[in-house]
Amino acid sequence: MLVILLSGKRYAGKDTFAESLAQQFGTGRCKIIALADQVREEYIATLIEETVVITVDDLKRNSHHRLKELHRPGLIKLAEDRKREHGIDYWSRLLYEKHMNNNGDGSTIFLVTDWRFIEEFAFFTSQKRVQVVTVRIDASLEARQARGFVYNQQTDTGRSETNLDLFPFDYRISNNDSKEHLNQQSRSLISWLSKTGKI
Repeated sequence: MLVILLSGKRYAGKDTFAESLAQQFGTGRCKIIALADQVREEYIATLIEETVVITVDDLKRNSHHRLKELHRPGLIKLAEDRKREHGIDYWSRLLYEKHMNNNGDGSTIFLVTDWRFIEEFAFFTSQKRVQVVTVRIDASLEARQARGFVYNQQTDTGRSETNLDLFPFDYRISNNDSKEHLNQQSRSLISWLSKTGKI
């Protein structure tokens, strides 16, 4: 089992790259998953009690920028609270059990689109059947702003945005150009994975 952990700043295009990479791998080989989806599901459950109706997709889409940013502090607080209550690898364990350990669809490659913390890397590398590759998606400030990025000091200097800044990634992607350029880089990554015996 291959787990590709994708890292990048806000609006760097992690989901877009994951979709491109999955398309290049082909149908049935890989599955796109997000650690934060578990957080969003629990967070939405608390909002339902307050009669606020939103979906997981509402909290993911860049097109819903204002809604996404409005709820970001609450999501971060919930994520950190659960790690304090249940252990630092709480969200990684949930993701692993839900999608990888009980893998019913035959996927052998998992693209985790929102890797943010060292402890998540430590968890996945500690699993016996898992091979981990780390990928950083880089994008210029101008490119990120064109996608809706607005600087927020509390968020952008927080641990969730800075914990991996000095991490020695296995592979780096530049996402400043066209979709075709991104697709070319997806193919290059797959070629590198093949040459290095990862797939």
